[in-house]
Amino acid sequence: MKVTFWDFYSIFNKEYSNVIKKAAEETGLSVNEISVLLFLANNPSADTAADIMRVRKAAKSHISLAVSQLTEKGCLTQQPGSGRKIHLKLTPSAEPLIAIGRKKQKQFLDRIFQDFSPSEKEVFLSCFAHIISNLQEEEDQHGDR
Repeated sequence: MKVTFWDFYSIFNKEYSNVIKKAAEETGLSVNEISVLLFLANNPSADTAADIMRVRKAAKSHISLAVSQLTEKGCLTQQPGSGRKIHLKLTPSAEPLIAIGRKKQKQFLDRIFQDFSPSEKEVFLSCFAHIISNLQEEEDQHGDR
């Protein structure tokens, strides 16, 4: 059976969504809340709601609601930046929730690379990085169309 890009994209998104749903259930957070926590924990230099929306292609309303709820729950603080920018900072109470989410992410990656040799995994990740670089270069030249 020949696997197309769209087959890969579809199954990857479906399975990763299931992983995030399980993390949400285990933490008692919504899918959007755990997604925001994991994004901030895994991308420390991208710490604004705009960063999350840009990278995750998530709706502004979903991110705003998740940020508001996480702030109320004491998992985030919002710190003014330059202009209208507000930087989101994780609090210590977010750490156990992030640990659960990261554990689920690690299990997902372990499943993806099951039966890969270390060199096969390295080649895959190298090719993937090259693809991302090519796409980023295209985006940089032509903007986010």
